Amino acid sequence: NSADYDGGGIYARDSTVLSNTITANVVSGYSAQGAGAYVYGSSDFLYNTIVGNSGPSWSTVGGVEIEGTPQVHYNNFYGNEPYDIAVVSSDDISGTHNYWGTVSSVDILEQVYDWYDDSSRGKFLYVPYLQDPSPDAPFPPPIGLTADFQDSSVILSWDAHPSFTTGWGYKVYYDTDSSLPPYEGTGLNEGDSPIDVGDDTSYTLTGLDPSQDYYFAVTAYDNEGHESWYSNLVQKQGGYWVYLPVVLRQ
Repeated sequence: NSADYDGGGIYARDSTVLSNTITANVVSGYSAQGAGAYVYGSSDFLYNTIVGNSGPSWSTVGGVEIEGTPQVHYNNFYGNEPYDIAVVSSDDISGTHNYWGTVSSVDILEQVYDWYDDSSRGKFLYVPYLQDPSPDAPFPPPIGLTADFQDSSVILSWDAHPSFTTGWGYKVYYDTDSSLPPYEGTGLNEGDSPIDVGDDTSYTLTGLDPSQDYYFAVTAYDNEGHESWYSNLVQKQGGYWVYLPVVLRQ
């Protein structure tokens, strides 16, 4: 989703936000809050995966913005810009047992905008935190998908998943008839969608029709049978390409 105002992905007021993948949402307005989610009042925020959401670099609106006193636990936060969490209210927030894509407390603090940045705001109490992604939240999708298009081929690249202890890999999806999932394209030289590419973070597809529209996305999976939601979507349209936000699954 792309929005000018609050809650690019989810706007929650006094209601629990539970077990969502929130990714590739954007807010752009001067006063917008919460590109991934805006959580107001007593809206507990539990078992969610929030990655790859963004707002203006001068703002605090990247991942989740909190105005209230929710419980924020067992979520996966990383890759949101400029911050993963921003506390708006003056109350301290209970935010333990979340995963941040890092095990460094210094790096986690840099991902949080709270009392340490503005003394009128409460603190986000993040210790103790998880060393690996929350097993009870949705498996995190890849972020940062980009494409280099040639006449009849495309090189797809994406960011590697941070620090999983289990084995993992990626699947490349494509389609020609819609930007919406499922992506069930056929006919490219490397095979029909999806294509299992192992643990590579770059993959080349060939046999594209230069006059045809194409849509590409990537998922991640682990060796325990979990597969993520889709990454951000890359589109080739009539010889041109653009980036689109991914569809939000709740």
